[in-house]
Amino acid sequence: MTPEVMLKGYWPYMAPIGYENLMPKHRACNHKYVITEEGKLIKKAFQWKVEGRVTNQEIIRKLALRGIKLSDKSFRWMLSNVFYAGYVRGGL
Repeated sequence: MTPEVMLKGYWPYMAPIGYENLMPKHRACNHKYVITEEGKLIKKAFQWKVEGRVTNQEIIRKLALRGIKLSDKSFRWMLSNVFYAGYVRGGL
């Protein structure tokens, strides 16, 4: 895998939580990502965070009630992950 793949905007890694790659065994340029039901709930979590009326712990609790188990640390990592803002970045 070369950095050019990512420079072209392709995501060559495993899909993050909330996304599913429908073409996982193919080249990165052929991957097709869709937002899962879990992803729709994560989108809500981001909206709750932006509104600012709910704490991280309350958001984590709401997600847990809907079947997504996250620790405080993993939730904060998700909030800071540029992938969820639409950017492609990796260790390459």
